[in-house]
Amino acid sequence: MKIAGNTGVNLVIVFLGAALVVFFAGVCVVIAVNRTPPTQLWAAGGAITGALVGVLMPSPGAGSVSAASATAADATHAAALDAARASAQAQTPDTQAAAQQAVDQVRGLRTTIHATNARLTRGQGPAAAAATGAQTTRLTVQALADSAQTAVQRAQQAVQVAANASAGQPPDPQAAVAANTVLAGALAQQTVLQSATTAAADATEDATTTGIGAAKSSTTTALRTIWFLAVLFIVFLAVGVLLETANATTHPAIIDAGKAVIALASSAGAALVALFAPEPAGSVAGAGNTAGASG
Repeated sequence: MKIAGNTGVNLVIVFLGAALVVFFAGVCVVIAVNRTPPTQLWAAGGAITGALVGVLMPSPGAGSVSAASATAADATHAAALDAARASAQAQTPDTQAAAQQAVDQVRGLRTTIHATNARLTRGQGPAAAAATGAQTTRLTVQALADSAQTAVQRAQQAVQVAANASAGQPPDPQAAVAANTVLAGALAQQTVLQSATTAAADATEDATTTGIGAAKSSTTTALRTIWFLAVLFIVFLAVGVLLETANATTHPAIIDAGKAVIALASSAGAALVALFAPEPAGSVAGAGNTAGASG
C-alpha cells in the first residue's frame, strides 16, 4: 500500500473516494429521472474504482522491498528472542523475574524494528532492504544490551555505597541486601540481552538471504497480479467495443452488457496505472531526512 505517512497520497485517496461518492449520486439521479446512465458515466465510475484499488495495492517494487526487509528482520528477531528465552531459563530462581523482563523487552522490539525499517529502506533494492532489516534488528537488540550494561554499572555503584559506612555509621544490612538483589537482577538481564545480541549477529547473514528469497516470491506474485489486470483490461475492452458496435440492434440487453464491460475495462486499466504510479518525490526525501535525523 502506498499510503504510509504520505500526505500527497492520502489526499489522492480522499479525492478518489469523494469522486466515487459523486459517481454513485450521479447514477442515482439519472435513474431517478427515468433515464439510462450513459456509457461514459459507467466508464468514469469504473476508472475511479480501479484507480482507488490500484493506489491501495502495494507497488510491485515496494512490495518486494517490504517483504525483504520484514522477513529478514523477523528472522533475526526470532533468533534473538529464542536465545533470550534459553538464557532466561538458565538463570537462578531468584533472578528469573528480572530475566523474564529482558525477554519481554526483546519481544517488544518487533514493532519498533519494522517502523524503523519502513523509513530506512525507502529507495533501496530488495537485497539492500533485506540487509537493512537484519542489521537494524541486530543494532536494536544491541542497544538493549548496552542499556543493560549501564544498569549493571549503576547497580554496582549502589552496592559499593551500601557497603561503605558514612559519617561514622555502620553499613545498613537491609540496604546492602536490597542493592545486591538489584545487582543480581541487572546481571541476569545483561546476560539474557547479551545472548540475544550474539544470536542476532550470528543470524544476520542467513536472515538476509531469507529476506531476498521472500522478495523474489513477492515479485512473482506482483507480476501475476499485473498480468491478470492486463488480461482483464484487454478482454473487457475488446468485448465492450464489440458490444457497443452491436448497438445498432438497439437490443437493451446488448447495450447494457456493453456498458458494463467497458466500465470493467476502465476499472482494470485505471488499476494498472495507479499500481505503477510513483510516490511524490518530496515524501521520499522527507523520509530520508527523518531517517538521517533518527540515526
